[in-house]
Amino acid sequence: MRDLKIIEELLYSEQYRSIEYLSKLLDVSTRTIRNDLKYLQKLGETNGFSIHQKRKSGFRIEIIDEALFQKYREGCEQCIPYVSTDRIFTIIAYLLMRKEYLTQEMLADNLNVSKSIIKVDMGKVEEHLYNHQIELLKKAHYGQKVECSLLQRVLYLSELYEQGNPYLVSQVDKGLKETAIRKLEKDLIRILKEFHLETNYVELKKLDIFLKISVFLSLHNIGSEKEELIEEEKVYKNAAIMLEASIREHFPTSLSKEMIGCIARYLKQKTKPAGSILLYNQELKEEVEWFLDKVDKKNHTTFNEDEEFKKSLLAHVFLLIDRLHQQISFSNPMVHEISVKYPVVFNICIQFADMLEEKYHVKATRDEIGFIATHFAAHMEKELHQNLNSFERIAIVCSSGGGSAFLIKLKMESVFPSSTIQTFSMLDMEELHQYHPDIIFTICQLDEHFDVPVILIKELLDDEDIRNIKSMFEFGKFYSSTNEKPFGSLFRKDAFYVFDRGTYKELIENMGKDLEKHAYCEKGYAEYVMEREHVLSTVYQNGVAIPHPVEMCGKESMISVGLVQTPMIEEGKDVKLIFMVNLKKGDLKFHQNITRALFDVMQDGEFVEMLRHSETFEDFVRSINQIHLEGGEL
Repeated sequence: MRDLKIIEELLYSEQYRSIEYLSKLLDVSTRTIRNDLKYLQKLGETNGFSIHQKRKSGFRIEIIDEALFQKYREGCEQCIPYVSTDRIFTIIAYLLMRKEYLTQEMLADNLNVSKSIIKVDMGKVEEHLYNHQIELLKKAHYGQKVECSLLQRVLYLSELYEQGNPYLVSQVDKGLKETAIRKLEKDLIRILKEFHLETNYVELKKLDIFLKISVFLSLHNIGSEKEELIEEEKVYKNAAIMLEASIREHFPTSLSKEMIGCIARYLKQKTKPAGSILLYNQELKEEVEWFLDKVDKKNHTTFNEDEEFKKSLLAHVFLLIDRLHQQISFSNPMVHEISVKYPVVFNICIQFADMLEEKYHVKATRDEIGFIATHFAAHMEKELHQNLNSFERIAIVCSSGGGSAFLIKLKMESVFPSSTIQTFSMLDMEELHQYHPDIIFTICQLDEHFDVPVILIKELLDDEDIRNIKSMFEFGKFYSSTNEKPFGSLFRKDAFYVFDRGTYKELIENMGKDLEKHAYCEKGYAEYVMEREHVLSTVYQNGVAIPHPVEMCGKESMISVGLVQTPMIEEGKDVKLIFMVNLKKGDLKFHQNITRALFDVMQDGEFVEMLRHSETFEDFVRSINQIHLEGGEL
């Protein structure tokens, strides 16, 4: 541990350090330091660093091999309580959990590092505090302390606890009995129900953490320098008072009026009144219906015809506008999943959020856009079920009407659980007419004419065939499942790239501009792509990225592809394959189908790697043709 302190002191110091200086710093003899330095000089030969001595000046460190040195350093840091990446936030937590001034010596002793390291860290500490609107007060000979409201203190500590800061988590969990915390959590749920306040799982866990921090600070008598009473609406204030009573029952402390006000404010941020479905006004209703009508005309959808959908959307949006005016926003853990499974819906909701910002001067976060998208996605799923249920009488035609027909019937019953399904042989055309089917599935072409959709299928259907059949009804386009389009038909050789440098955003912007240059799309396509990326990254599982414009403006439906050969990190994810989707206007459901095909690609890490290392465009197309898609106009 002392070895690492010496290394970090030499690393952060801008000058040579003498043996006497290190001896005084670490409170050991000069002989001990001299022996430590000899040991480190020997150790450095195999760990990527070298200790140099300059006569009458002291010692310094030189990094020879960065990778080896970092590996050695990380191994050493596992032996001390706080690694360098945690130390900044540990200092912040330490300051927030105390009222008095703290010197750098105190912080160094408690974190088991040198004062020089703390001195370097304090610049970053002050920067992080400033970003949270918290001031770091400094006083000569006394040290530093934070100055902020009680709400700011609890919120920042809650954030650090949720991030898993080891020092804070250990202090809070050690200071609060687990049995008492469990009882408080049960009381929280009971009180929310009693006051008809709703929340989701993520926000409930945040409330749990906020209460933990509130109790911990109260037990240690930590508050603000001056009382700042927070007044909230009666329902939240009364709920907070009941929570304070629960805290007094389970812990040897009582909360200040200011802390009760903080809890009331946080309850308002993380919950919403149950059953508030009639709170929207006529103006909002007209604006939403105008938007939905425009979407329906452009994409051939039926959002504006669904009264149940509009009612739930309006109720959600009314409360959303009210919350956003108060700068209250909910977290949404499903936002990335919604984005990839319902890309077109998510794009519509980005435009919907833009409309709200223009009309009501509120800016929805990407998490809130995800919540809006769940309402639109629910309508799409309901429309699919309605389409499936609209076919009451289904006919299946096979060569004999025997065993294979029975197998197809069993598969079809999973898709059409409410329909009557009957099988026929090729010789039963008269009986088929008399059955008056709403739709016919057949393994071969029929010689006779029927005034209903006739779908050509395989004699033995697998799970992929069943998914494709469901897709037909979702897209409202009926076609032969034996005549699928190869996925490779969507790719073009002049829109195929192999990248070995650049950032993700630079690459997709250049790819978009290249599509404009080749006249595959209208001008402004690249700008639309970057606008969509700004809301939420389109880098998904196994390094597959699916960038696309917030509004389709293609002249030809196709996909531009980029193979990323060198490590490229975007928001913590390694980018390997870029599929840039470019479709003609209004092809909403085809976009959904393409994304689902790409979703299948990203599930298979080995397949992704194989595509990524394709040597030529032709090699890539041969591989990608293992994937098929239905519908749409190429």
